[in-house]
Amino acid sequence: MMLVVSLAAMIVVSVTLVCGYYLVVKLWPRSAGRAIVLSPAVPSLTKVNPCARVFKILSYNVHGLPFFWKQNAKRASELTRYLGSVTDTYDVVALQEVFSKTFQNTFCRFFRARGWYVTFTPRASFPFLANSGLFLASKHRLENVHYDVFQPCCFTDCASTKGGLSATVVKRNGQRHRVCTVHLQDSTWPGSDGVQKTQLRELSSKQKKGTVFVGDFNIRSEAMKRYAESLLGPASFPSEPTFGNIVLDGAFGARVASVQTLHPKFPCFVSDHQPISVVLR
Repeated sequence: MMLVVSLAAMIVVSVTLVCGYYLVVKLWPRSAGRAIVLSPAVPSLTKVNPCARVFKILSYNVHGLPFFWKQNAKRASELTRYLGSVTDTYDVVALQEVFSKTFQNTFCRFFRARGWYVTFTPRASFPFLANSGLFLASKHRLENVHYDVFQPCCFTDCASTKGGLSATVVKRNGQRHRVCTVHLQDSTWPGSDGVQKTQLRELSSKQKKGTVFVGDFNIRSEAMKRYAESLLGPASFPSEPTFGNIVLDGAFGARVASVQTLHPKFPCFVSDHQPISVVLR
């Protein structure tokens, strides 16, 4: 009998603590902080054609959760092996869910050693458990890097500081592209539609006209996609699934010419998403 009472008491205390923490992170004011920008560690190893007019972005939710059982070192190694095989054909790599310090450090070393610029968001501070998980790498110079954190959230997303990480990418031929990598509220929770709409309005109000938005938008309905289009510009999503049997990853913006789902092969589980290739006009 005493064991049952003790277990019940432990459950009550645990639920109380979890609910209390949720209320704290739900109501706690969110500040973005300054994005971290790192220059290449060596001259660029990637061939750059200064006359090339095509601009390509690889966007990938890499599922870099900060849990020890996720085998992050092994998965990050597989991801950099894949990225090393394809990055010569891309101008920018936009990543989401780079929550793990192992992922962040691995990607920083990998891209900087290839002569790329990188930018990412500061580590989480009290009371949050994770930062935005956003990461941008570019073979071209980055200017006006900015990180905007979403104020609204619901359920587990409240433990992180999701938002938008943007930068102006300046090519040697003078071309300039404003790119923003985004990770919207998880749409499986009750009340997520209202949160997503507010996040989309925040994104729209803080970005310049002509910005291209790429990433994991967690949009599951045509109505929400149309709402996002009214704020961010034309939607471009691939025809093939990017998460299970649905499409969550894509792009918004008038300069987007095409978006395609990619299907890399790995010897182990790496991510629950597929990467996408985004081509700009």
